[in-house]
Amino acid sequence: LPIPSRRLNVANNITIISHDYYYKDHPDLTFDERKKLNYDHPDAFETDLLLNHLKRLKNGEIIFNWRSSRTVAGYALYQMINASFFNNHVQWTFVNVFDGYTDNGGEVKLTSYRTIIPNFWSRHSITFDDDSGFLEYRIDGKLEAMAYITSNKRERGGSIFNPRLGVVADIELCPNFSGLVDDFRIQRKVETDGSMNYDTYSKTGGRFETQPLLVTESAVLNSIYAETNIPPQTDICYYVRSGDNFYNWTDEYPKWIPVENGQPIKGVKGLYFQIAVELFPDGGGMNTPSITQLDVNYTEVPLPLPPFKVSATAGDGCVTLNWNYSVDDTCGGYLVYYGERPGEYLGREAFEGNSPVKVGNTCSVNLTGLKNGKIYYFAVCSYSRMNDKITGSLSKEVSARPKRAGK
Repeated sequence: LPIPSRRLNVANNITIISHDYYYKDHPDLTFDERKKLNYDHPDAFETDLLLNHLKRLKNGEIIFNWRSSRTVAGYALYQMINASFFNNHVQWTFVNVFDGYTDNGGEVKLTSYRTIIPNFWSRHSITFDDDSGFLEYRIDGKLEAMAYITSNKRERGGSIFNPRLGVVADIELCPNFSGLVDDFRIQRKVETDGSMNYDTYSKTGGRFETQPLLVTESAVLNSIYAETNIPPQTDICYYVRSGDNFYNWTDEYPKWIPVENGQPIKGVKGLYFQIAVELFPDGGGMNTPSITQLDVNYTEVPLPLPPFKVSATAGDGCVTLNWNYSVDDTCGGYLVYYGERPGEYLGREAFEGNSPVKVGNTCSVNLTGLKNGKIYYFAVCSYSRMNDKITGSLSKEVSARPKRAGK
């Protein structure tokens, strides 16, 4: 069970939870900006969250729940195994689970001795020895509560009441729990010391990947920078990849490229970027590196400026458009938009093609196949010489009405 904290003061089974654990997070601010905040002001704390955690710890949050029934002497016998918080402790309750056990209505309860502390990881285990009837509850390998499920409630001299479960039923894990659970096991064999030999962190490490980050066409990834904490004998590895259509991406495609934190990145560009990070703990699984912030530095291709002046001259079934070349040296050519309504360029009649018509790096075009007597509206935009999919804003709109030539 997770329940994290930086500093705890425990004496005589009394736990002090510092208000300092509940400073507000400011992920939108840089480290230098966060240093300027007043951390002594009451508004600097998540006080409502603290009160909510205390309330939840006191009562009611369910960690584990199993409910079923079995038939005894022709009657359905209700069964339950439940673990939940009660007065800041975890309490395990077994109802009609041990065959033949009728004391206290067939109910057995084991309650943790220690107070459960918010934001502090701990390992909980419940074990039963069918040779002795010994039921024990441990946290981090230390005994918290125990009971002999025998007729005389002792290790020897009494009959053992072994578990007998009835109808197969689902287990509910954390149906009402605001914390985190990183592992859950049911197994027949238990380590002799009860600790189950858990590592604090997996020795194989962990990995996370960002969602594909949408930027602009042909954007260039310059570098990534992570704010990290890397204890001795731990390490962090970084990877990036890019592309124009992430819908066909797989775990292996596009290929992940290893990069270094804060160092220049070369040759990575596209409409989407994605970053992956691998975190490796020390050999004992006791310490792990961490990342608190990840910044992505990239350069977008500038949008080319449109032509400053456009003119339209009507002809017989055609319109001739002329414009000045764009003053932007990133311009690679032009697209001509046309249509039958102002601001709506959905034309499909010109022999040169549907709107927009790609005319290349020229400053004039004659659109033919238009209907005489119908007014048409036109606008021109530039596209980038780096990528013709990158287009700038439209020019000022012009209009013209083709007419049949007179005799």
